[in-house]
Amino acid sequence: MLMDPYSVFFLEAHIVCIFFYIIILTNVRHSEDKQQSVISFAQTLIGQMVYFVVNTVWFLTQRGTIPVPPIVTSWLLVIDYSISCILAWQWFAYSESVMKSSIVSTPRRRRLTFIPVGFSAVLIIILFSFSEGFYFDLSGEVINPAVYGVILIVPFGYVFYSAFNAYKRIRESKYSTERPIYVALICFPIIIIIGGTLQSFYYYYPIMCFTCLLAMFNVYIRFLRSAISIDALTGINNRHQFDFFLAKKLAPGSDIASFYLIMIDIDYFKQINDKFGHTEGDHALMMVGEALRKSCSGDTRCFVARYGGDEFAVTMQNSTEAEAKDLLNTIQKNLDLLQKENRKNYSIKLSYGIAGLAPGRNKPEELIKAADKELYKQKQLTHISEGRRGNNKLSVR
Repeated sequence: MLMDPYSVFFLEAHIVCIFFYIIILTNVRHSEDKQQSVISFAQTLIGQMVYFVVNTVWFLTQRGTIPVPPIVTSWLLVIDYSISCILAWQWFAYSESVMKSSIVSTPRRRRLTFIPVGFSAVLIIILFSFSEGFYFDLSGEVINPAVYGVILIVPFGYVFYSAFNAYKRIRESKYSTERPIYVALICFPIIIIIGGTLQSFYYYYPIMCFTCLLAMFNVYIRFLRSAISIDALTGINNRHQFDFFLAKKLAPGSDIASFYLIMIDIDYFKQINDKFGHTEGDHALMMVGEALRKSCSGDTRCFVARYGGDEFAVTMQNSTEAEAKDLLNTIQKNLDLLQKENRKNYSIKLSYGIAGLAPGRNKPEELIKAADKELYKQKQLTHISEGRRGNNKLSVR
């Protein structure tokens, strides 16, 4: 089989891209983070590698490097397009998982979002079976571009929906650790469009494979940064990011008018683990994290983090102690709603300790110590009160 220079370059480029994809995939699969977003990202990487293989075979058959009947080349294009639709859906599922969107919160909902892909695949098969559909000639020109434009609506619809959703999250979210990954979700379709436009002008050069690699590598870098600063279980800031944030805000010379730290602890968390198992304990932590996220989303004064174990931290800048207590009431209400939605047969209650800046507690360690002291006092009062009622245990429904 003799290969012309363009075919050789096209094949080599795709092999190089697949090699880098394997490296990224290996690192992602060895990650301790097993959230749905990480699983979806790995699936997207695998899907793109499959797409590269099919796209390369299609290109080589069209160039005549691999001699096959024209019908085979046409159906390879059908497969190529179908895979691109699945890729768009995989990217959509990953993006929405990162943003913790309810549209992909359950396996059933994710399956429902796949319906447009199936419809589009059926449409393109019908077009190829009963008409000329669309295809590319040897010059790269699209035959029947109207049909081609219609069937591109599905993959681009997925990608642009997620990009628009990420843009809204950037405007709403005040968590600095989330912004970089949201920016990457917005940049993804932009990079792909630029690559696709260049590919249409330079048909024989494998621009799209390098463009896809660049877009995915950009997301992967953001993924690594997120892994450093985000708690894998709850999806909020971790202890490392909390310490960094607090040290920055309370650095010598800072001009913060008021600053409150709230330390939050789950009452009788050990009993949840002992009675229902550690998996249910993880679910409880996730619900508390989600309640914190919902309660503080959109409030520029708030910063939330998992401090460690079943303990969480919330800071409020330029606020009052009364506002901090109001926030705690909102957190408990959102937590109660989440427990009701998830049909939990136990009731999670929170204890808290609030400490504000004052002489002798202007440093991070001093503020944490003061808030922890108040938290301990409240937990003692809770235990004494429930002990008098003879109910010193987890509330089970």
